[in-house]
Amino acid sequence: MGRNWNDQEDETLRSMVATHGKQWALIATFIPGRTASQVAARWEKCIDPNITKGPFTPDEDALIIEFVAKNGPRSWPRITQLIPQRSSKQCRERWFNHLDPNVVKQAWTPEEDNTIYTQHQSLGPKWSLIAKMIPGRTDNAVKNRWNSSISKRIQKDANGNEYLLPDSSKRAHKTSKSQKERPPPILTTAPPKPPALEIPPPQPANQLQPTPSLDTNLISPSIPFTPFTSTTPSFTGGDGTIFSPTSPMPGFQTTPGAFGGLMSPITPGSNFLLSPTTPMKQDFGEANIFK
Repeated sequence: MGRNWNDQEDETLRSMVATHGKQWALIATFIPGRTASQVAARWEKCIDPNITKGPFTPDEDALIIEFVAKNGPRSWPRITQLIPQRSSKQCRERWFNHLDPNVVKQAWTPEEDNTIYTQHQSLGPKWSLIAKMIPGRTDNAVKNRWNSSISKRIQKDANGNEYLLPDSSKRAHKTSKSQKERPPPILTTAPPKPPALEIPPPQPANQLQPTPSLDTNLISPSIPFTPFTSTTPSFTGGDGTIFSPTSPMPGFQTTPGAFGGLMSPITPGSNFLLSPTTPMKQDFGEANIFK
């Protein structure tokens, strides 16, 4: 790891940029022990007064995504035309570490931690090479995982052999618990069909329907039951004549073509019953109603 920048180096960098612009190779010759890339990174990340150093805003993220959609994840110096308050390096890191949809943002798994641990033993801190072995993890994410967690969990047994303790952080415990307690997927099935309705077969139009049985106890014994018997009250005509089911209205049997010509009048006390099996006939010339 390189040494930290001191105040004298930062002041030299400011004066050189004011004089020579962003000629990093030239400026590096005035700051012993610093390379051109180190000088440029120091300026862009810390010294440049025009650079915003806080978190990226949603609008800035949208501009970076739009830039990558048109140009791909390259040509980063051109992005400063869209986001002048950010350096090209900041935008590049923002994309590869956060905005790239291929970046995995879930909690680290024990398998990933073990890969970092074993590869670090053989390769050392070559984060780019190690990141290629863990899909979805960037070199910066791998480095941060090593420094913040894995390096602090390395232990030695009684024989002096190193081993890696499991992650006991709250986040890892919460992730493992949520995976164990995750309910099974809900299987959606089609609702059962209602039973088919039983529709009775249609009856012929001329077929006689069975007559429901009547309780004869409900009929007054003083009035003989006939097909014309009704529970409707009697009513009075305009001349005071009282009409009832047992006294047909005058003219009911005498009007030509009316129903009165189809049957004989019923007189009070008559026991006449109209048989449903005996059709009524009426002569209308040559045609009969019932044949």
